[in-house]
Amino acid sequence: MTRRLGFLVLVLLLALAAPAGAADWSAWQRYMEAAERAWEQGRLSGAEQRLEDAVREAELQDPRSPQLVRSLTVLAEVYRKQGRERDAQAVAARASAISRATASSGADVTEHLQAYATLLRELDRDVDARAVEARVQRLREVGAGDGRGNLLYFNPVAELREYAALLRRRNRDADARLVDARANAEATRLVGRYEALRKGYSREPAALPSVTWVQQIDAGSEARLGRLYPEAEGLYRDAAKTAESFEPQDARRAYSLSLLAYTLRAQGKRDEFERTVERVLPMLEPIAGSGHAFLPRSFALLAQAYLRFNFDGAEALTYFQRSLPLLEKDLRGDHPAVGLHVAGVAAARLALDQPEAAEPALQRALAIAGAQTGPDDAMVARGLVTVVLVYMRRGDYARADAVADRVVNVYRRTLHPDHPEVLFALALQREVQAKATR
Repeated sequence: MTRRLGFLVLVLLLALAAPAGAADWSAWQRYMEAAERAWEQGRLSGAEQRLEDAVREAELQDPRSPQLVRSLTVLAEVYRKQGRERDAQAVAARASAISRATASSGADVTEHLQAYATLLRELDRDVDARAVEARVQRLREVGAGDGRGNLLYFNPVAELREYAALLRRRNRDADARLVDARANAEATRLVGRYEALRKGYSREPAALPSVTWVQQIDAGSEARLGRLYPEAEGLYRDAAKTAESFEPQDARRAYSLSLLAYTLRAQGKRDEFERTVERVLPMLEPIAGSGHAFLPRSFALLAQAYLRFNFDGAEALTYFQRSLPLLEKDLRGDHPAVGLHVAGVAAARLALDQPEAAEPALQRALAIAGAQTGPDDAMVARGLVTVVLVYMRRGDYARADAVADRVVNVYRRTLHPDHPEVLFALALQREVQAKATR
C-alpha cells in the first residue's frame, strides 16, 4: 500500500514522543489518522476539522505537550494550502511559543549532556567527552542569545540518544527512559525544520515516482545530516521502495540503499547493514566506468559507514579492496571519494598492525586532502579522523597529532565552525596533544 509522505513523516516523528504521566493519547491519535486520510484524499476542509479535534484533545491531555505542537504545526500547513496565511501564522506562532516554554521546563538538555560527558570521562572516553562539552558550551551560548546558528548544529538529539543507550548498557533503565523522553520531545520539535521539504508530498501523483523519490531523498538527507538516524532510516526505506519502480540498472536504486545502509550502521544494526551492502555492491559493479555521479556518492556513503561507526580493520579492508578499484575506473586519482577510500585503506592496515603497508596509502590520502580546494575536502578528512583514532590506540601520539592537525585545517575551511565534526576534530586534537605531553 502506497504511503503518502506528507503525513507519514509527521506521524513517524510523533510516534517517538513518549506520553506524559497517565495521559491517554488514543483519541488524539485517531484524530491525526483521520486528518491524514483526508489530507491524502485532497479534502483539506476535512483535514482541518480533524486537526482542530486533535488540538482540543491535546489541550485536554497536556497543554504543553509535543502532541499539541504537532497538531498546531500541521494545522498551520493546512491553512497555508488553503491560502489562509494569516491563520497559518497565528497557529504556527502558538506552536512555537509552546515549544519554547516546554524547552525551558524540566531537566535542561544541557544538564543531560553534561551528565553524559561526565559518564564518558568515567569510562575513559575523553575525546567523546570533550566533544560533548564543546556542544554544551555552544548550546548555552546560543540559548543565551550569543549568536545564531543553523539548527542542524545545535540539535542535541543524537547525543541524548547515545546517552540513553549508554545508560541502558549500565542497567540504568529509569534514567535512560527520562533521557529518551527528552530526546524524543526534541526530535518532535525538529519536524518544523523539514516542513518545506515535505510540502506537497501527499499530492504528488503516482505517475511521478522520480519526483517523489527526490523528495524522499531530500527529506531523509536533511534528517541524516541532523543525525536523526531513525527518522532518516524511515525516509530512505520509502525512497528505496519508490526506486524499485525504476529500471533494474538505474543507479538511484543503489544510491537509495547506500543511504539506508549508512543509517542502519549508525544505529548499530550491523546484520541488516551487511545484508543491505550485499544488495548494493552487485548493483554498483556493473556501472563502474560509466561516469555516473551516483557511483562515487554511493561508495563514499558506505566508506563513511565503515569508518565512522564500529570501525573494524579487517571488515573495512575487505570493503575497500572491493570498492577502490571500481572507483578508480571512473574518477581521477585525486578525487575526494578516492581520497576517502585510500584513507580508509590506511586506517584498516594500521588497525591490523600493518604500518608499512599503511604508509603509502596514508601519504596518498594526505596529498589528496592537501590538493583540494573545494567543500568536498571534508570527505577525505573523515577518513583521516579514523587514522588519528587508530594511531591513538597504538600509542603513536606524534603521528596522531600530525594527522589531526591536517584534519582540523581541512574542516575549518570546509565546514561551519559549529558543525559536530569540527567540534569532534578539535576535541580529538586536544586529547592527542594532552596525551603526547604526559
